[in-house]
Amino acid sequence: MIAQYFNQPDLQVSIILVLLGSGLPCLLAGIIILIGRSFSGEMRTLAATSTELSKRAISHDMASIASTTTDLLSTINDLMKTAAGTGAFLILVGVLMMAAAYWITNGLI
Repeated sequence: MIAQYFNQPDLQVSIILVLLGSGLPCLLAGIIILIGRSFSGEMRTLAATSTELSKRAISHDMASIASTTTDLLSTINDLMKTAAGTGAFLILVGVLMMAAAYWITNGLI
């Protein structure tokens, strides 16, 4: 039914615009996540405070606080890795969408 309104070049142009329109925001979101989330001020403050707390706990023989602080630092590290993985995935998806749009464009010419 929709075929009566679109011919093949119009459909290809529509697909190209959709792929570029969704690929570029994915690419930009991935770059923003990689730059913004992994180097945020809150993460640095939390990591510095946890390190200082760990030093105090060791000097006062509080083993439970030291182990909890170590777990907190490990969690912060995992959170940064997750943000980096999400950003890298979004960049990959955005580049693949734009590559597909380019591939379809070459078929038009």
